Amino acid sequence: MSGETASLLGMIEAHPERALIIHHDQPFTPGSLSRAARDIRTRHPQLQGANVALQCADSGDFLVRLIALDGFAREILLLPPCLSGPALKGTLSRAGSTHLLDHTGANPVAPPSPAAAAGGETLWLFTTSGTTGEPKVFSHTLRSLTVSTRAGRGGARECRWGLAYQPHRFAGIQVVLQALASGNVLVLPPSGDIKASMEAFARHQVNTLSATPSQWRNFLSHGALRGCALEQITLGGEIADQAILSALARQFPAARIVHIYASTEAGVGFSVADGRAGFPVAWLDQGPPLQLRMSAGGSLLIRSPALSRSEALLPRLTADGYLDTQDQVIASGDRVYFLGRASGVINVGGNKVHPEEVESLVREVPGVRNALVSGRSSPIMGQLVLLEVQADDLSAAACAELKRRIRDHCRQHLPKYKLPALINIVQELAVSESGKVERKHCG
Repeated sequence: MSGETASLLGMIEAHPERALIIHHDQPFTPGSLSRAARDIRTRHPQLQGANVALQCADSGDFLVRLIALDGFAREILLLPPCLSGPALKGTLSRAGSTHLLDHTGANPVAPPSPAAAAGGETLWLFTTSGTTGEPKVFSHTLRSLTVSTRAGRGGARECRWGLAYQPHRFAGIQVVLQALASGNVLVLPPSGDIKASMEAFARHQVNTLSATPSQWRNFLSHGALRGCALEQITLGGEIADQAILSALARQFPAARIVHIYASTEAGVGFSVADGRAGFPVAWLDQGPPLQLRMSAGGSLLIRSPALSRSEALLPRLTADGYLDTQDQVIASGDRVYFLGRASGVINVGGNKVHPEEVESLVREVPGVRNALVSGRSSPIMGQLVLLEVQADDLSAAACAELKRRIRDHCRQHLPKYKLPALINIVQELAVSESGKVERKHCG
């Protein structure tokens, strides 16, 4: 494939004229999307070959602009709608953007760069926050982003996708591209409200839904999924522990449940569909195209054609081309389990505690909806383990009983240094706009 057929616009124009995207209860066909995208190209010829930052609060407007820009602009920087002020200016500068396309139109932000070479693939730039909170930029192309997508309709079951992620995020784009590449219907949520989104998904018979484990816990606890006859469930973005996998299996016994390992820098790595947390140890040292290894320090190494092209990854590549994902893993029996990010480790008296390991254990306790572990500074121990537990509104006596059961369960399975020193019961845990529980820095 080359030229227009290798672009996002060419992809959708290859589909028959039927609903492809549903937004605010309105269907958009390949033809209507194509006309809207080509109109943007006609109105903004200065964006051809330019480095364009794309920022839209409305997911439908965002996708139409994205369709217009792929194969037309040299680079597309996908920005969260909340980014503004100095943070926005700094991100645009680091990415080398020359124009910002938002609800006000196409506005120049820097002098134009030299014209792009003919036939070059458009780079898609994604932002992700590091431990300092400063956004980092990783690049992909439509080709690398669609390595694992399946094109074409067919089979006994037609997927009707719901978009629970924000479309500017890597996970959101994966859902968008899978739907658009296959020609299946993609239902966009009317807002960020869980109830309104799920009502829209049920109204339009969504049967395939992807979300983070934190989002799935909220969906289940709020009863937001009762109207959706889900047949395919996907989890990504966070560690999928056994508690959430089992809860989804009980709620949707007929659904195929898959958890995916993917990241903005590594691309889509692999998926696990056997209902168990982690992945088979037999997958290590296998391949190609995907190859997995464990480093001597317990970090997952991955070599894949979907890796980002960003130069920022070069320091994390081994001599033979493996990316250090910085995700810590441990092999136990026939399984490899994720412990958490190396950067998130809590230091308790010189001992390392992975917050995700403690959280996963606490979620096994009946009555716990979700859990969040963070480190609190201690002049003696360096840090202490602080546990916040999301549970229903409880009386003082019920809170005390839940804390007792949590402590007993932790004592049975954890060494003393990993035990929570403090436990707080809360009604809600904040979930970021990327769908992940918001982790707190040590304080």
